[in-house]
Amino acid sequence: MEINLGPIALRHYSGKGWSFAEIAFITAKNGGLARRESAVHAAFKSEHLTEMLGQENPNDKFIAPDGTVYYGKVHVVGGAVNVISAEQVFAAKARAAAINAADKAQSQPEPEPQAVAV
Repeated sequence: MEINLGPIALRHYSGKGWSFAEIAFITAKNGGLARRESAVHAAFKSEHLTEMLGQENPNDKFIAPDGTVYYGKVHVVGGAVNVISAEQVFAAKARAAAINAADKAQSQPEPEPQAVAV
């Protein structure tokens, strides 16, 4: 997508897992070879999308203390290669498991005190 506002052009491109924005100052817009452009680029990457859409990287593995094997993730978009290490994948899974365990412990009803006969 491109929006032209006089000598200023705003451009935005996106694909699966990435986004790219650019603002450009253009002189001689219709001048053929005389056209000149200066631009500022901004790119976006998402480790969340890399984790969701990435392929397992067989060259990057981490063995957890319980023996479970975790693999890193690789997501290639155009010329950009986004990577999450196997240790990062393990850490995210361990954190989610700890949060789930804490939530379960909090949602358990308190046991009723039992009367003791003397």
